[in-house]
Amino acid sequence: MPYQEIEFGSQAYYFLAVLTFVFGTMIGSFLNVVVWRMPRGMSLSTPGSHCPKCGHVIPPWENIPILSWLFLRGRCSSCHTSISWRYPFGESMVGVLFLLVFLHVFQSGLNLWVLLGSFWLTGLAFAVALIDLEFRKIPNKLIYSSLIFGGLLLFFPEVRAIWLSDWVEDKLYGTIVLLSVQVLLLAFFAGLSFLPYFRKRSCIPFGLGDVKYQAVMIVFLGVRRGFDVLLLGAVGGFVLGGLWQMIQLARGRSKGDGSVAFGVFLSIAAYIRLFL
Repeated sequence: MPYQEIEFGSQAYYFLAVLTFVFGTMIGSFLNVVVWRMPRGMSLSTPGSHCPKCGHVIPPWENIPILSWLFLRGRCSSCHTSISWRYPFGESMVGVLFLLVFLHVFQSGLNLWVLLGSFWLTGLAFAVALIDLEFRKIPNKLIYSSLIFGGLLLFFPEVRAIWLSDWVEDKLYGTIVLLSVQVLLLAFFAGLSFLPYFRKRSCIPFGLGDVKYQAVMIVFLGVRRGFDVLLLGAVGGFVLGGLWQMIQLARGRSKGDGSVAFGVFLSIAAYIRLFL
């Protein structure tokens, strides 16, 4: 691909790095909308960006990632209501993550399609972590759109060669097996979701959204790396989640349900496995 012909440390290299960071902040701005609206059942397109207090419609020049928040000093230009720091934080974090993905993929000499898939997984993991942390659920729209996009990427031989190279020698056979397993898993757990017994969180140790999210990990990272994410996430959830629950119990602030946002730990594990 053309970007692979660019020399490390050249002006074109630094230009692409800056461009990647800017692109990441734009994606982060969109993900802020996703994180706020999707779990609440709101449309992502309408109404447009506006102040929740006075209804002031935010013009494009007030919607520039990071910069607009700084220039407005974190306040609405109309009613001067404080704008949460989570907006520039989300934009900055996604921008940095996209930059790290670009540097990793570029220096590894990987294919452009792998770069696009890594960008998608990076944004998805960020949104899932924030939504699951607050609402204890992972929206199906995020899962299904990711499965479709990841499944399309697997049609490119370069992607199959990288994501399945550590599992099977026959890449086409491995892809067919992988997609078949995902379809069967999703069909199985989708059927369980219609059973009232399994719809109660007390009957299963984790939510069905976590299972579907794990399926996405396997599609994007491959079978072996996908299960590495499950293992890392399980260890992190058990250790850190258990420690947090004990601290809350000691303070008398426990919610009483003992639930852990497992999607958060899967997202963190995905970042670790992605960069390693």
